[in-house]
Amino acid sequence: MAELVDAPDSKSGGSNIVGVRFPLPAPIDSSIWLSATLSGHFKNAFCPSPVHLEGDVASIRKHGNGWQARISRKGHSAIAQTFLHRNDAERWARQTETEIDRGIHFRTSAAENVRLRELIERYRTEVTAHKKGAEQELMRLDRWSKHPLADKTLRRIRSHDIAKYRNDRINAGRSNNTVRLEMAILSHLFTIARKEWGFEGLDNPFANVRRPIPAKSRNRRLLNGELDQIIKACRHRELPLVIQLAVETAMRLSFPRNFVFQEVGINSTD
Repeated sequence: MAELVDAPDSKSGGSNIVGVRFPLPAPIDSSIWLSATLSGHFKNAFCPSPVHLEGDVASIRKHGNGWQARISRKGHSAIAQTFLHRNDAERWARQTETEIDRGIHFRTSAAENVRLRELIERYRTEVTAHKKGAEQELMRLDRWSKHPLADKTLRRIRSHDIAKYRNDRINAGRSNNTVRLEMAILSHLFTIARKEWGFEGLDNPFANVRRPIPAKSRNRRLLNGELDQIIKACRHRELPLVIQLAVETAMRLSFPRNFVFQEVGINSTD
């Protein structure tokens, strides 16, 4: 128990002051403390449940083998998400609260359920189908559809996923320009989704990822005799004519592959 004590005060010229002295607590036996903790006696003191203040609180708590972030806002239903790591739960909570404050979270919640594959199919029919280079772009979209990222929901695709895709493709021997074009088409998909398809708060995971540097352009012309060697090597009857036409007109590769001979005005001066 506490006791009163008299002690001289050097600063006040020797007059006594009255103080209160409390005895030090007896040391707690660690085995008793551990036993009490495990049995739940100290649960409320040492392991309190998450505190929810009415209105605008995000709480993080252990949930099974992971961590659950839960956000309660007045006027809205509570939302929760479980993550393997606590840092991911805290990051999600901060991002979601920011979106709620900006009024965009409930317009973008669909991104939690929509997979990339679904948007690739929509992009294929609504955007790519109207481009001149649709054939090449469809091939790139097919490759994306077969990639494991296509099974992820839009909000789960991160910049590090895109960086890994870039590195894997380059390590597999694909040219920088090929990888750059593959990344460009999906970046545009995310832009269209945000601007036109109702995913206003959707982040573009390609925005902060470095694109491969394009290779230097080639500027080589055929040397004397090389064109004749190419034509002689052709085993198709009409291919030499196509090659000569392409050389003389400098047309793009896609044009001679698609034009019809009847459309060529041989006697026309236009």
